Amino acid sequence: MLLKTCCTECGRPLPQIKAPPAAVNGNTAEMTTAELYAYYKRTALVEDLRFFSAGTLSPNLRARAETLDKPTTRDLAALRCAWRTERQRSERVRGVPAIGSPAWNQGAIQRHRKDSIMSSDYNSFAAAAFGPVLAEVARDEDLTEITPALRRRAERGWNLTSAAMAAVVREAERILETERTEP
Repeated sequence: MLLKTCCTECGRPLPQIKAPPAAVNGNTAEMTTAELYAYYKRTALVEDLRFFSAGTLSPNLRARAETLDKPTTRDLAALRCAWRTERQRSERVRGVPAIGSPAWNQGAIQRHRKDSIMSSDYNSFAAAAFGPVLAEVARDEDLTEITPALRRRAERGWNLTSAAMAAVVREAERILETERTEP
């Protein structure tokens, strides 16, 4: 029979010492859901530290990480903050601008312009490749223009962006208009 120890003054049961969790054999497939959650909760900080240590760290920061036996969330936050500071310092030395600085913003604008040019090239290609096909489908169905139903069928079949599909429809309508006006 298990006897609960009680407080001698008030008679309240004293907190019991919990048995340490059973050693895990590493096979999570055999664990129940409750055991799995408990295991991940127990090992999360150690796994975070292991993942952090696998990255590129300065010798000083690596030594700090290796001294931690049982990391806390505060320890990990301090390590991440120190790593960020070191990385930012090395990036400034290499000439990489800080996020949000005028130099970084200018680079972001240039990247956006480059992406816009690439997407306009894609739209032009799509119009040249699919416009005649869409016009031929419209002719086969005795249509004089691209109807919404035909456009939806083409959108489902070709998986183009909306801007590219609009370019395709414009090209197909231009082809059909040219055929109507030519003798």
